Amino acid sequence: MPNSKPPPYGANLLLVVLTLTPGLLNTSAMTSIAANVAHDLRAQVGLVLSLPLYSDAALAFGCVVAAEVLRRRDGRVLYLSLIVASILVSVGSAIAPAFSALFAFHVAHGFLAGMLLITALPPTFVSFPKQRVPTTVLVLVPALFGASTLAPLAGALVARSDAWRALFWIEALVGVLAFALALHALRQRRPAAANAPIDFYAIGMSGLATILLYAGAGNLATHDWTYLAAAIPFAAGLAAIVALLVGEALRKAPLLPVKSMLRALPVIGLVATASGGAIFAANQQTALLLFANVARLDPVRAGIALSPEFALAVVGGLLFAIGLRTRWLPAFTFAGLLALGVGTVMLHLALREHPGSGQIAAAMAVAALGAGLTVTPGLFIAALSVERAFVGGAIATLQLLRLTFSFVTAPGVEHTVLVHGTSPVALLRFIQSPQSIAPSNIPALRADLLAGMSAANGFVIAGTVLALLFVLVMFVRYGAFPRKPNLEAFLDRGKPAFETPRL
Repeated sequence: MPNSKPPPYGANLLLVVLTLTPGLLNTSAMTSIAANVAHDLRAQVGLVLSLPLYSDAALAFGCVVAAEVLRRRDGRVLYLSLIVASILVSVGSAIAPAFSALFAFHVAHGFLAGMLLITALPPTFVSFPKQRVPTTVLVLVPALFGASTLAPLAGALVARSDAWRALFWIEALVGVLAFALALHALRQRRPAAANAPIDFYAIGMSGLATILLYAGAGNLATHDWTYLAAAIPFAAGLAAIVALLVGEALRKAPLLPVKSMLRALPVIGLVATASGGAIFAANQQTALLLFANVARLDPVRAGIALSPEFALAVVGGLLFAIGLRTRWLPAFTFAGLLALGVGTVMLHLALREHPGSGQIAAAMAVAALGAGLTVTPGLFIAALSVERAFVGGAIATLQLLRLTFSFVTAPGVEHTVLVHGTSPVALLRFIQSPQSIAPSNIPALRADLLAGMSAANGFVIAGTVLALLFVLVMFVRYGAFPRKPNLEAFLDRGKPAFETPRL
């Protein structure tokens, strides 16, 4: 007989943090430890740097698969099975004898992370009284987004001691703690639609789209769009995403609630989380290049300089939690995009021959505040705008589309930087292994790097302006400012917390 006691709120919230944060931190830290991993496993640095791309592709697909499995399996049993598998994969990464093994474990880890996100996050969001929702937001915004802000420092510390494997051992240990806590904290979670037909279309098309998109984006960094091995799979992946959304919108009982999400606020949430994540990732990539190759800071000092980002992410979560109690919640998202734009412009002003580390850090702190108000909050805005039963599918949809934006960010920035160099091969070597460059060649390569980063940053500024204009048009055209969210209707009756116009 299932336990009738209500699940403990604090333990469940902590469980989400323990489940998701270490993996996000490790993936984001790959940039800092890439040289060490490449040296130990005798691999090219560029291949190691591409691991997060493959992991994110698997994560996006894992979200969709988990949404399907949860419709027909007990959530508690599924979580316990997934966390055990995740522990084993983390151990496998820690003892990987070759890059091929690390690659396989990293892709598996991304897939499991996507499944765990959908298994752990939505129930914590919808299973407790309305008084708990602001606290949930306040904790999860910095916990989920904040991992990427702490990654440069964490990666630099283990890279300095040449102990990159320790990151995966720590993740495995945290997984053991999460498993022990889950035995106490989780209650039986009955499947929502055990007899619903399996949505093979959503699973197949999402898997095809992620494979094609990362295959195309993976070839973009060092090639032009005229390179067919990049252009064809990427275009086909985008077409698969469109076909997936159209097909799910036309189905009677879809896995991904596209039709329910075709409203003003869910679309604003999508734009906020997708563009916010892509803009911040591009800025972080530029800042790390500035610290390493122009300001000549060692990775630990660069990580320390960027550490205020986490504090600003916490502030973003606090502001969003306050906004959740008011009718002005979408304005907080608009303010987040605006802060991202200001941070991006500040970073552009730092792109000069002798940038100040304080100026770079200040720009990224402002950008982190903006990302704290957009990346994870965008998920919550969309989740509150659909029926409670559709929250898992809605978050899976948003993650798939957010990562579609992110697939092109890192290779797109790298490509833009490289094409502005007189010798792209030499510039790539300067980016990946600056210590191997002869001192006489550094000034010219530094000038090429600054020119390329300035061009890439210009694209990011343009993208930020487009996102701001889109959200502003949605506000004006559809009157998307809602009333104060009706959390009782959402949590007690399963209705959307926001009544928002259909598109």
